[in-house]
Amino acid sequence: MSLELIASVAGAAASVAAVVGAAYSLGRKIALLEARLSQLDDRATRLEGRFASLEGEVAFLKGEMSALKGEVSALKGEVGELKAGFRGELASMEERLRGELGSGLAAVREELRREFRSELASLEERLKGYMGERVGRLARAFAGYQEFMLEYLSVKGLLEEREVRLAKGEARRLIELAANPFTREEWARLKQLLDKEPEELTLEEAYELRDLARKAIEEYGDRYEAYALHVYASIAVGLAYRRLGEKREGAGRGGPQ
Repeated sequence: MSLELIASVAGAAASVAAVVGAAYSLGRKIALLEARLSQLDDRATRLEGRFASLEGEVAFLKGEMSALKGEVSALKGEVGELKAGFRGELASMEERLRGELGSGLAAVREELRREFRSELASLEERLKGYMGERVGRLARAFAGYQEFMLEYLSVKGLLEEREVRLAKGEARRLIELAANPFTREEWARLKQLLDKEPEELTLEEAYELRDLARKAIEEYGDRYEAYALHVYASIAVGLAYRRLGEKREGAGRGGPQ
């Protein structure tokens, strides 16, 4: 056999082997594809079953929805009837309540007015008492300061006679008041003391006049006349002290050496 023939046979054998290999590979691929197609068929079958089940459920839900719509429609009708009945009942109740509240509120208002008037009157009384006490304290404090200053000035002889006369004239204004804080006996005594000249008043009489002036301030602290009387009484006390001191000094100088 020649070499060319052997080479041709070998080439043909190689070609057959290549074809057989390709056919085997192709067969395996076809087998794999068939297996996958089988799996896909199974999945498609299962999906069809599920779709059929879902369609049944959807149909059931549609029936339920239709029933619910009917029930909702019926409930709307009942709610409408209830609303109409409630509105009528509410209107009736409002009418009754207006009548009851109207009379009740009127009574409450009247009771509150009475309580408010009572509380206001009580507050006014307490306020008057408090203010009266405060004013009284201020008046007493001012009167005490005034007494000290005027008595001191009188004792030192720093007040001129015309100033004393002026104070006495102002003090007599209290007698002109229609209302006064004194009893009949005190009123008569005040006139007697004011009729005397300042230098004629003893220390005891000056004290008595000052006590009457203090009473006038206690009762009529808002009147100028009361303070005018107190000014003169304080001066009279200072003058009486001064005369008493001068008398004692004179007695001391006239005594044995």
